[in-house]
Amino acid sequence: MRVKQLLGKKVFDSEAKAIGKITDAEIREETFSITAVEVSQGIVKKTMIDTRLIAKLGDSVFLSVPLEQAATALPPEED
Repeated sequence: MRVKQLLGKKVFDSEAKAIGKITDAEIREETFSITAVEVSQGIVKKTMIDTRLIAKLGDSVFLSVPLEQAATALPPEED
């Protein structure tokens, strides 16, 4: 799947609560793999979510955990 195909997809947590839409993606330069997606939750609030927490990817994105856990589960950035 291409990054541009991810943009705009609706994101739901493990409890089927709508979180927002994917607005950006973080890519690891060494491997060219997507490590996190940015989810917009309105005009101001945005959350980065680790891609390892994605349980299902199709017309929408479903996470394997509730939003509260997803927002705090990002791995430390590597230099």
